[in-house]
Amino acid sequence: MTIVLLTFNRPDHIRQRVREVCALGPLVGEILVVDNCSNVPAAEACDVADGRLRFIRTQENLGAVARNRAFEIASGEIIICLDDDVFGLTDGTLDHLLERFRDPSLGAVNFRVADPISQKPMNWCHHYDVDSCWQRSFVTNEISEGAVAFSRRALEQTGFYPESFFISHEGPDMAFRLLNQSFRVEYDPAVVVFHEPATEARVSWRRYYYDTRNVFWLVARNFPLFYGLRRLVRENGALFVYAVRDGYLRYWFKGCLHGIGGLGRAFRERRKPLPQTMRLIKHIDSHRPPLWKVIKRRVFRRGVQI
Repeated sequence: MTIVLLTFNRPDHIRQRVREVCALGPLVGEILVVDNCSNVPAAEACDVADGRLRFIRTQENLGAVARNRAFEIASGEIIICLDDDVFGLTDGTLDHLLERFRDPSLGAVNFRVADPISQKPMNWCHHYDVDSCWQRSFVTNEISEGAVAFSRRALEQTGFYPESFFISHEGPDMAFRLLNQSFRVEYDPAVVVFHEPATEARVSWRRYYYDTRNVFWLVARNFPLFYGLRRLVRENGALFVYAVRDGYLRYWFKGCLHGIGGLGRAFRERRKPLPQTMRLIKHIDSHRPPLWKVIKRRVFRRGVQI
């Protein structure tokens, strides 16, 4: 197995994460730390000597897709991705994942991400009602990028994250391409990690811009016309409401402008969606929680992460 840790300007966090994963047993054959050109290099911040440990430092901040630098050289048949503020892997978790990936049709396993104090789910990205589904397994069309395990074979066959995305929507783009190659993507509540959100290196406006921009490219790269247009209107309509609510409307407009400007490249990268893939996507969409519940949870509560 290979563990990939992604970090940017969080020396204390990456030091602790490296200590934790180096304490895991022999199933971990390789630990790759991807340093997004931090001010303090991760290799200097960490104080553990372990022959499995290797640091990859980028020449600039590549965002979430910097994980590709690790995918390119990873040797493990299972590749586990963690953010530098996500923790909780155990040797028992690794045993469970090893058994899961004996199934060659399994492409990715999304972990249950929980609050370390309340144990309640966090960072829920799936098209299912969190209250009724967070403790059961299901097929999903999302990737929880900082809390997921991949089959290396599936990544090699499907391709890595789209480099142009930087951050946001690279997960559903990857999930769609895995599904379109007949790999399964699942959420598994038995694999539990904890997220203690770090404020360092976070920019308040970034989700309003990148989420808005990248949904144009996600749709152009993957979906049929009418389904894609519906998804574009639904997601960017919701982002418009959040941007107005939180005072970031100009970043929403900027995201729209740059998203439209990049459509040519996105269409050139397009892969034809297979009919069976779209049937599965629509089946997953049928589990979306009712609109009133989404509005109650996200629109009328300030400070909700998007």
